[in-house]
Amino acid sequence: MTVLTTYNQTEFQNIIFDTVKNAVQSEIAKTNTTITNNGDGNLINTGNYATISFSVSINKGNLEALKKTLQENHVSKEDVNDLLTVIDTESPVSNMHFEPKVNQWLYKMIGRAMDSSWKISIGTASGILAKAICHYYGIG
Repeated sequence: MTVLTTYNQTEFQNIIFDTVKNAVQSEIAKTNTTITNNGDGNLINTGNYATISFSVSINKGNLEALKKTLQENHVSKEDVNDLLTVIDTESPVSNMHFEPKVNQWLYKMIGRAMDSSWKISIGTASGILAKAICHYYGIG
């Protein structure tokens, strides 16, 4: 048995209004998202039908990865060891400026590129060194 309820126009408008209002508030709640993300290599995806393809390699604080990268780029074992001795004694000032001991090592290596004792161009040398050290520090 079906029971029909009759509403006057005002009651009907209020029901429609409340239904629409609740639907809108629900949609707003879905799209107003606050995300606090801390740490290295975090990935967050929100929304319907959203996809992300992501690849990350984190070497922050990994001396072996730093050593391997430098050796793969023909930095001598002695020069690598010189950097490894000082890199943890200082923290970077920013992603553009390192502390004095690391800077001295960088200047020495750029000098090697300039005088051809390190068989790599100056532009390539500065890029490789900056990237490797920034990755180690977890910056940039």
